[in-house]
Amino acid sequence: MIGNAANTALVPISGSPAPAYRFGPYEYVPREGLYRSGVAVPLPPKESLLLQHLLHRRGKLLGHREIEDLLWPRQQVTYASLARTVYSLRRTLGHGRESYVETVPKRGYRMAVPVRVLGSTLIGPVAGKALQTTPTAYAHFQEGVRQARRLAPTYQGRAIALFEKALAEDNDFATAHAAIAECRLYQATRGHLPPADALEQGLRSCDAALQIDPQLASAIAIRAWFAGVMQRQTDVACEMLGKALFIDPTYFHACCYRAWVLRSMGRLKEAVAAARCAFDIDPHSYLSNHVLAWTLFLAGNVSEALEIEHTLRANHGQDDVAPVYIAVFAAHTDQRGECLDACNDAIRVSKEDPPLMSGVAYALARGQRGTSDDTRFAGSPGGRRSSSWRSRSCHRTPAPCQGRELPVVSRGPL
Repeated sequence: MIGNAANTALVPISGSPAPAYRFGPYEYVPREGLYRSGVAVPLPPKESLLLQHLLHRRGKLLGHREIEDLLWPRQQVTYASLARTVYSLRRTLGHGRESYVETVPKRGYRMAVPVRVLGSTLIGPVAGKALQTTPTAYAHFQEGVRQARRLAPTYQGRAIALFEKALAEDNDFATAHAAIAECRLYQATRGHLPPADALEQGLRSCDAALQIDPQLASAIAIRAWFAGVMQRQTDVACEMLGKALFIDPTYFHACCYRAWVLRSMGRLKEAVAAARCAFDIDPHSYLSNHVLAWTLFLAGNVSEALEIEHTLRANHGQDDVAPVYIAVFAAHTDQRGECLDACNDAIRVSKEDPPLMSGVAYALARGQRGTSDDTRFAGSPGGRRSSSWRSRSCHRTPAPCQGRELPVVSRGPL
């Protein structure tokens, strides 16, 4: 038995302050929990304790008997109980084919990825502030985060409803206001909400968050996206994004939004650097991968962009963006067979999402395989071969809001 196994769930492994750990996109902070890219990940107590000891070993073996003594002190347990706990931990951590916990046959388990010790405390400000609410509000918030990871309209609607439930419990929960604003951002980019409505509602939620907490990095970054991308207030946006990253350097969304704003300005070299920064912080996030791939594509590095999307497609079959991007990238490099295969995949997983189907229509038209049926979703030039239609520059950013007067974004709390 290692240490005082009966008390390991209540105290750090050693008498000194428990260190935090980073592995892949995750951070684990004893007594606080597991975080992925700054967002808390629910983990049952035994799985949390098992992860803590695996991380403490940093790739060295943790034997079956040791685990049993740590997790079930002074109890007789079967191997099936241990196997279920390991399976549950892997299911929580796992993404695609990657496994973070390796089985050593007949001996035990160890971490399969590099583990970095971060010291006694490291939890990004965005993640830390999400914990500053009531348990019920936090539970609604966490489920909302889970739903929001899927960008289809139904899931975004469910996420907003859950964030609103969290606010009904605690109207001063600034992070929930910011989360609603981010949903409005994605609804705008996906065409699920008219741009003017998305902007108006997104700014309202950002302002509510910043009124409660002027230093909330997520709200500042999301507000910057609306300013830079939808209102073309790019100088304001860049300044706000700089502040968000100063407050929380681990908040990779701000790097993604910076890349988005910079590419809308045509500053593609800087946009690629910002996208790579986001990817370095969290190389497993759909957002960081897609932002990097699309920015590389706009900058002319289509081969690397295709490689990124192929990896996502292989490891994450449920991702509905990867096949669309592959189709567009393949069309631009005249890989017609690959383009058509990717279009078929995209139609299979995204046929109910017209904005993604417009990307498929573009790829088919660009690959000279389009028909009137192929382009029925696009509302676009279809097979016309104008220079703007064939150019990558027409894909830098969603169109700005038009047709009605919109609120102006001020520099806010800078």
